[in-house]
Amino acid sequence: MISLQDRRPLSLLDIPDRLTGTPQKNARHLIARRALLKAALDDARIGKLYADWLKRSDVDRLTSYLRYQAECEMDLYLSENLPPELRGDAGPGVWIYSSEAERTRLPPAPDWRGASGGPYVRGLRTLAAWSDGELEEGESPSPSYSEGKLLWPNFVHEAEAFAVQCGLPYPWFVLNLLREFVRRFLVDDVAHSIHPVTYANSGDTEWEQPTQVVKGFRRPLADDEIASVAASNRKAIERKALWLYCRSIRGEPIRSIALRHFGRDAEDRRKDVRDGIKAIRELFKLVSTDAPNDSL
Repeated sequence: MISLQDRRPLSLLDIPDRLTGTPQKNARHLIARRALLKAALDDARIGKLYADWLKRSDVDRLTSYLRYQAECEMDLYLSENLPPELRGDAGPGVWIYSSEAERTRLPPAPDWRGASGGPYVRGLRTLAAWSDGELEEGESPSPSYSEGKLLWPNFVHEAEAFAVQCGLPYPWFVLNLLREFVRRFLVDDVAHSIHPVTYANSGDTEWEQPTQVVKGFRRPLADDEIASVAASNRKAIERKALWLYCRSIRGEPIRSIALRHFGRDAEDRRKDVRDGIKAIRELFKLVSTDAPNDSL
């Protein structure tokens, strides 16, 4: 086991999304993860990050290249190449991508470093590394076409830097930042339609689930394991995850958070908020940093 404190990976996305706790603790982790993402991805601070990325990008060319990158995987996920339970009512020639489909048919270059985010996010990660620079303020993207330059920021590096700055250095947080950017601005989410390119559930924070080892076998968390968490415990976990969001993304003081949630008793409940945030961070530590083992 390699401690994150002993050796920081070259990228947050080098950390596999593989949980190491008991199924019950792992379920609590995912409940907290979903609650934090639901709040964070709608925050104005992240909207500002996306607006900055768009301002510095040749969006037309980026969109065109991104679609090409994703369509390189199309044959794998055509409806006729998937089992009946994954293709539903779709006719032949429809691209039906989902995390379940990816587990059925591995992408061309399997990414063991955690959930890779699907074909569009994989494409964005590739294109980030190909960037020739950025679109300068006031510069028209038109000359870039004749010069053949790819002008956009390194989205991966900047998403990771944003996550670290917020105190949320988690690979799943970075991937969701990238996926949400893709979904909002770069592709149409046409899941459940008959269009030739779909990105099933691309905007759903529950779309990708981390894996865990149970009785010697690696598998995703099951829905019934998540549902087995008592409703009162679920609400408590979600409330504490929102405290972490308020503290990390919004930068609110502990006293302000306590005041909003506990009213007149806020002064006496600041320790509850601190302890709640600490408990969520402990759940978020249930991520393996081992080298890959395909048998698990």
